[in-house]
Amino acid sequence: MHVIGTVGLPGSGKGEAATIAREDGIPVVTMGDVVRQETADRGLDPATDHGTVAQALREENGPAAIAERSLPMIENRLEAHETVLVDGIRSGTEVDVFEDEFGD
Repeated sequence: MHVIGTVGLPGSGKGEAATIAREDGIPVVTMGDVVRQETADRGLDPATDHGTVAQALREENGPAAIAERSLPMIENRLEAHETVLVDGIRSGTEVDVFEDEFGD
């Protein structure tokens, strides 16, 4: 089992890495999808309220909130695949969540 995480500034190639992974049959979990879903669940516009909701999730549930919400998505994909790419890790705290769950 391999869980690969991408980090980096906007424009650094995270999206390109995800595209290549998908082309090679590696499933991708985009942490932003967690925030987009929560934004929609709150009746807000994901295009304008994404950052506000991401911050609110972390304030309400701690700095690992988005990573923790993405765990079931990753585990689900690992049932059928040896490798999963996680796109959009934002902090060392989120890395810690993934290392605690999946190892180094």
